[in-house]
Amino acid sequence: MPAVDGKEIRRRRRDLGLTLGEFAKVSRINYKTLANIECKGSQPVSFERVVRIARFLGADVDDLLADEKEPAA
Repeated sequence: MPAVDGKEIRRRRRDLGLTLGEFAKVSRINYKTLANIECKGSQPVSFERVVRIARFLGADVDDLLADEKEPAA
């Protein structure tokens, strides 16, 4: 499962003027699931959900994926 950037999803949702509840309703993804995605930062999400979220945010899937690079030591 790909890991998504919850902060980026939240930023884009807010830019569209949608509350979390409104976004849950139009995307047909459970409110609690969306809240967990946004709050936990980077977390694995099914590809189907990533595609659905991206579609409703008008974003490319790649724009919502978390940066998987190792931090520099």
